[in-house]
Amino acid sequence: MERDHRNRTLREAGEARVVDFERLRLAQADRSDLAAKVRLVSKEDGDGAGYDIRSFAPDGAERLIEVKTTVGGQTTPFFLTRNERALSTERPDAFRLYRLYDFTRTPRLFQLTPPLEQAVTLVPETWRAGWGVVGGVGNKCQGKFFLWGGISAADGAGGRASSSALEPPVLPLFTADPLGLATRQLTDASVLHA
Repeated sequence: MERDHRNRTLREAGEARVVDFERLRLAQADRSDLAAKVRLVSKEDGDGAGYDIRSFAPDGAERLIEVKTTVGGQTTPFFLTRNERALSTERPDAFRLYRLYDFTRTPRLFQLTPPLEQAVTLVPETWRAGWGVVGGVGNKCQGKFFLWGGISAADGAGGRASSSALEPPVLPLFTADPLGLATRQLTDASVLHA
């Protein structure tokens, strides 16, 4: 939780710094009208648009800026969401990725423009898990299911199997010791939200 707080604080500080930078850049280009329209979309409208800041080029062209901030060096890896990646390919003319690095010492910035693959190596690291039809393939829930954190659920252990491929199975949860020698039924479902 502390790490999440530090990351959120760093992200917000980096975004605020870029908003100031963009407003100054536009004002110096004698475009105070556009500087006044720079918006921190991630805070005002919520995260998930695929970019953090709506800004402009001096000619008035829209700039959709995703900010990635680190206290590390210039080549410190960063994560890119599916929305950010999609926007970079759908709107390459407008999308810009601003990389702020050495943020707590001597903040520096560079900019990446699409296609991002020409500047960085993109490696998928996250998978979406679900039930139902994914990419035209149905996933039928059967047998033993392994969830996270050593928690497992077994079909036929007093629960009911899913009647539909579109809903997850409703099964009792058990926790196992590291060797799998003993199990006990969990009575507190909050472990799933920890």
